[in-house]
Amino acid sequence: MADVRPTKLQNDGNGYGSLREFSDGDTVPVALGGTGAATAAGARLSLFDARLQNFSLLLGGADQLPFQTGPNTWAQTPLTSVG
Repeated sequence: MADVRPTKLQNDGNGYGSLREFSDGDTVPVALGGTGAATAAGARLSLFDARLQNFSLLLGGADQLPFQTGPNTWAQTPLTSVG
């Protein structure tokens, strides 16, 4: 079986496009859901996420509820009993 490369729609700037194969140096930007890396090994090294990093810094504890206070910031509030 021959190797198959994925294709993408390449905009020609005149309102038209054509399909072309991805080349070895093509990347998918982080903003579009990619890692920005050109290789699989590079993609595995680019898995940092600021939101998850900040969330992981919470100390946790019993009856604590995490919530976002901003785009990449988290805090905790205690849960109160109901009833």
